[in-house]
Amino acid sequence: MADGKVWTDRSVSRAAEDHGYALSPTYVRQLRSGSRTNPSIDVVKTLALVFDVPVSTFYPEPDADEILRALDVLQAAGAETVLARGAGHLSPRLFRAIADAISQPNPEPSPEASGGDTTGTQGG
Repeated sequence: MADGKVWTDRSVSRAAEDHGYALSPTYVRQLRSGSRTNPSIDVVKTLALVFDVPVSTFYPEPDADEILRALDVLQAAGAETVLARGAGHLSPRLFRAIADAISQPNPEPSPEASGGDTTGTQGG
């Protein structure tokens, strides 16, 4: 909190309400404890408003495998349409990484990235 007090489940709930979104103290507690995961984008946006941080604060950095999987899905479904629809649902970093990758030629995946065996044998 701006005044140095600790955020409680109830104070987060009240602050969310001040921003026009209902989050129960119970739901806030479940998010904090990890018993509830994967909140909706509306909840994440509300929490970003409450804590005065960018939405991207709540999303991990994308890794290369995640970006490649997303690219495959986007290319199969028509990248421009899917990317335009997903703009509000992807973290800004992931959105930017995907948009940048789409503008580049599609690289061949390395054997390590695809789990392939370069020796032609299995095991060791």
